[in-house]
Amino acid sequence: PKDKLKEIERALEGMADIEKYNDLLALADEQFDSEDYALALDNYKDASDIQPDEKYPIDKIKETQKLLDEMLADVASRKKLQERYDNLITLADRNFKDENYEDSRRSYEEASTIFEDERYPKDRMSEIDGILAELAKAADRDSANADADVEANRINKEFQRLIDSAN
Repeated sequence: PKDKLKEIERALEGMADIEKYNDLLALADEQFDSEDYALALDNYKDASDIQPDEKYPIDKIKETQKLLDEMLADVASRKKLQERYDNLITLADRNFKDENYEDSRRSYEEASTIFEDERYPKDRMSEIDGILAELAKAADRDSANADADVEANRINKEFQRLIDSAN
C-alpha cells in the first residue's frame, strides 16, 4: 500500500507537470502571437524545463531568441540613424544661424534621406531656397546698379571730355 500511494503521488505530480507544461505553452504561444517575445521566451524555457525532451518548446525558444536578436539589432541600427540625423540637424541649424545657407541646406538634405517622413529638414530646405532666391535677386539688383553706375560714370566722363574739348 505505501508503494502504491507513492506511485499514485508520482502519477499525480506527473499530471500536474503536464498540465503546467501545457499552460506554459499556451501562454507562451499567446505572448509570441502578440509579439511579447521576452515573456514568451521565458515561458517556453520554463515549459522546456518541465519536458526537456519535447522538440516544440526548444524550436520556439530558438525562433523567439532569433526574433529578439533581430529586434535588438534593429533598435541599435535605429539608434545610430537617430544619432546621425540629430548631428546633421544640429550642424544644419548652426550653419543656418550663421547664414551659411548652402552648407546648411546640404546637411538638411542628408538628414531628410535618413528619415524621409520628417518634415523639419524639408521645411528648412524650402526656407533656405527662398532665402537664396532673395539673395540672388538682391545680387542681380546690385550688379545691375553697379553696371548702371559704371555706365553713368563712362557717360559723365565722355560728356566732360566733350565739354573740355569744346572749350
